Amino acid sequence: RAGRAAVADRSDGRSYRMALSVLGVGAVLLLVGFALPWATAQVPLATGVDTATRAQDFTGRDLFPAAAASGWVCLAGLAGILATRSWGRIAVGLIVAVAGLAGAAVAVAFAAVPATYVDSAAREMLGAESPLVSSATGWWALCLLGGLLSVYAGAWTVLRGRRWPTLGSRYERTPRAAAAVSPWDALDKGEDPTADLVE
Repeated sequence: RAGRAAVADRSDGRSYRMALSVLGVGAVLLLVGFALPWATAQVPLATGVDTATRAQDFTGRDLFPAAAASGWVCLAGLAGILATRSWGRIAVGLIVAVAGLAGAAVAVAFAAVPATYVDSAAREMLGAESPLVSSATGWWALCLLGGLLSVYAGAWTVLRGRRWPTLGSRYERTPRAAAAVSPWDALDKGEDPTADLVE
């Protein structure tokens, strides 16, 4: 039985470290992916002037400002998994999974119809009419990968998180620590080392 428990503990420790690593990579990919340009468009220099244009980059954050926060949510989830236990850890896993899903979903949506999102961003950011020419880059794929990794890490946390080790348990005081004080150390502290022997 002790051998099985030790094997289970090692397995839980490995899955714990793996989930943290996967989530860390996913969060970084989301942060970097949303910061890079997803599209470049030729927009008018002034409203109503179509003959003079300039190149304008649109990052993932420009196109999807709300979803761009998913990377920060997943990064905070990394600290949350380390700091929580039991049901709190499951709640963090659910939040991370939802954030990762949001990041991946907008990447897929953009890949399907990039011009639609570029046109919308150009109108909101620049007050310009539809860009004359726009071309998408492949940086959205970073967010797709980062989102999927975060979903995996969040789901794995929900399924296995309650069995993982906790950060606080290493620093909790136990009765053994008090019993380990030598008589000389007790005297140095002004305590009577024979007090426990007197009935």
